[in-house]
Amino acid sequence: RGLRLVAAMRPASSFWLKLEIADWATSLLEMPSVDDHPLGPHVAGVAANGWWQRADTSRALAALRHAESMAAFDPRTPHPNIMRGVMKRLLEGDQAGANATLDAIEATGVGSEIEVAWQRITVNFGAHCDQAVATLTQLIDDTRSDLARAQATGRIATARLAAGDPGAAVELCREAIRAANAIGARYFAHLYLLELGLGLAATGDLTPADLDVFREGLRGQRDAGQIGDQWLTLVGIAAATHRVANADLAADVYVGLADSSNWAASGLNTVLLPFLPAHGAKPPPPGPQALDTLVDRALTTLNELIDESHPAARR
Repeated sequence: RGLRLVAAMRPASSFWLKLEIADWATSLLEMPSVDDHPLGPHVAGVAANGWWQRADTSRALAALRHAESMAAFDPRTPHPNIMRGVMKRLLEGDQAGANATLDAIEATGVGSEIEVAWQRITVNFGAHCDQAVATLTQLIDDTRSDLARAQATGRIATARLAAGDPGAAVELCREAIRAANAIGARYFAHLYLLELGLGLAATGDLTPADLDVFREGLRGQRDAGQIGDQWLTLVGIAAATHRVANADLAADVYVGLADSSNWAASGLNTVLLPFLPAHGAKPPPPGPQALDTLVDRALTTLNELIDESHPAARR
């Protein structure tokens, strides 16, 4: 019964940041019978997602390895194999293996089709994504799901940023965030703050509404315990604000990300760190920068900028 409950609640764990569901999944993986249950691999994927959101990459990978060892593991099922594909790309740098994992999945409905198409852009970021974008666009045109539309719009923004069109990426990010907030899908409202910040660093088109989106997003991630995405949002905030605020924040985020043990073994630091010095960050100071301290400083910077633009907006 516990396995059925957690498997059914996977979308809430991912999309609405109910990470306690991932904690339940982790507890269920300690049951002696879980390895033989048909839902065992699915639940292991839920646990892996929770560890990924908390930036514990080693435990995320361990949960996926556990899934692969189970009797019911099937590489054709959407879950946990969508996450397996993403992790192959982000943590192991295996783009070909990531695409092969996604290719093997047999979607069970439009929802999983959208998830596969969405993550295909993730694993091919910086490469030729036009076909993946076209597939995702067609899928959302075939459904009336507001969540699917927000999801797809944001992922297409990622593709536009990778293609060197920051102006289009910024507008698509704003559209995706508005759409996700309108239906209470906090994960998708927060998911594209990195891309929004990197796009704004190039365009310089930072608005009071953007500042508020960054502030509310970072607060929400902190409150949910979503450690990994706090780092990504900090990069976006530092990139977007360094021209109009104290550039020391960008430098300190740079060294904090570089020194974070959670990211040290992954390929993410090599992807993200080049953005900050390229956008004018000062040389990084000595010593590690604590995440909580950086989040507080980023929120202070955002509050100050919001005060300057519209004093009544500060809360």
